[in-house]
Amino acid sequence: MSMITATTWVPRGFAAPFPTRYVFDEEEYDRISKLAKLQLDDAKEELEEAKNAGKSGDGAEGEADTPGDGVALGKSNGETDDDLKEYDLEHYDDDEQEKDDGEGDTMGMFGNVKSLAYHESNADDPYITMQENEEDDDEREELQIMATDNLVLAARIEDEVAHLEVYVYEDEADNLYVHHDIMLPAIPLCVEWLDLPVGKDAASKNGRGNFAAVGTMDPDIEIWDLDTIDCMYPNAILGQSGGEPATADAPKRKKKKKSKKASNEYHVDAVLSLAANRHHRNLLASSSADKTVKLWDLNTTHMASQGVDSAAERQL
Repeated sequence: MSMITATTWVPRGFAAPFPTRYVFDEEEYDRISKLAKLQLDDAKEELEEAKNAGKSGDGAEGEADTPGDGVALGKSNGETDDDLKEYDLEHYDDDEQEKDDGEGDTMGMFGNVKSLAYHESNADDPYITMQENEEDDDEREELQIMATDNLVLAARIEDEVAHLEVYVYEDEADNLYVHHDIMLPAIPLCVEWLDLPVGKDAASKNGRGNFAAVGTMDPDIEIWDLDTIDCMYPNAILGQSGGEPATADAPKRKKKKKSKKASNEYHVDAVLSLAANRHHRNLLASSSADKTVKLWDLNTTHMASQGVDSAAERQL
């Protein structure tokens, strides 16, 4: 099954001409660990529960072997070891390397192959005609977004996999294609384009950005940078998962799982709609199935105000 659940336009001139590749370094790892602290704690707890359940279910399965069976098994293993000694498998992965007049190192993958050479840099290999910088240039040209291109965001669910697709529509060629996509954690219900940098590296973008806020069946709102390719994690999360994690020195408390009880700080049910304020660019409104409407400050990624709709769930 394939279904588009939400769409929105991206104004011309805001997308970066050459999108950048996502870089996963130690700083990014620390940021993701802080944002996903609740999910990591849940996963660890479930893993421990599964291990404990597995240990308790083992029982006395391994106690049914008789002494006679153990002797026979040991004898069989000994005979097998003697048979394998002649093949010297312990030194199977030990490769002999020889120098070949400085042109490259020879590597013997098999006993009768001695002419296989490898080089520390691809630039030293005469058989590689297209160097890395040429490949990078070709890739940059393929990903380039022209100032005249129109961008469309489409939230799609296909084969139970949710993602946000960034389409490019070329007027002159009458061509529509997917430029890149972003994996989402749940079924998307709404998407809103933002021109304000949010979260990571927001200060370095000079107050102008190309971002998207996505509401899903989960209570959290994710903010994604549309100028980054192959992004693994959102720039910011508005909701319970985006809160400040506890410090290492703080006393450990019993972890509480997300509940459906209404909160004054975040949504507790699916996010139904989003609306950005074009005059006050740092404000984003959201409505949820928990019958609340919240106003978020994108500069702090925390809630600024809220309202309650006791009649029914509404869309902004």
